[in-house]
Amino acid sequence: MVTNMMSVDLEDYFCDLPFSEWENYENRVIKNTKLLLNLFEKYNVTATFFTLGYIAEKHPALVEDIISKGHEISSHGYAHLDIRKVSRKEFEDDFKKSLDILYH
Repeated sequence: MVTNMMSVDLEDYFCDLPFSEWENYENRVIKNTKLLLNLFEKYNVTATFFTLGYIAEKHPALVEDIISKGHEISSHGYAHLDIRKVSRKEFEDDFKKSLDILYH
C-alpha cells in the first residue's frame, strides 16, 4: 500500500530559458534542495527526484546526497528541451546524455 507519493523536478529557476543563457544566472538548486531534503526527512517522506542531467553534472554531490537519504533519482533530460520544438534524434541524444551522467 502506498501511503504517499512525491516527486520533485530537480532543476533551477532559470531552466525554462534557453540553455545557452543558463550560465548567466545564480544557482539556487543546492540551497533549495537541501531545504526540501530536511523537510522530507522531518516528515519521513521519500520522493523521486526527476533530475536534469545538467544539474547532476554541475552538482554530483547533491545527487549523492539525495540518494543517500533514500530518495530515487530519475531523468528529466539533460537541458530541459521543449519536445514540441526538437527532433526525435535531438530528444534521444539529450535524454541519453542525461542518463550517462546520472547513472555512471
